[in-house]
Amino acid sequence: MGKATFDYSVEFDHRYDESKRFIDCYFNDSEIKGKKVLIAGCRTGYDAPVFLAKGAKYAAGIDISRS
Repeated sequence: MGKATFDYSVEFDHRYDESKRFIDCYFNDSEIKGKKVLIAGCRTGYDAPVFLAKGAKYAAGIDISRS
């Protein structure tokens, strides 16, 4: 079995590099550039800086988890 690109576990505290790999799996930079991004279920919020670095106009996250 190959190495996972990202970790789905709630306990995993992914950082910028992990978020970048995750986002790169789903979006081209051209799909992000100039867009407003809402990240539902963002957990720790590390995805927002990645979207901004890729040219998003605005990035916000929301998560209902208390942990």
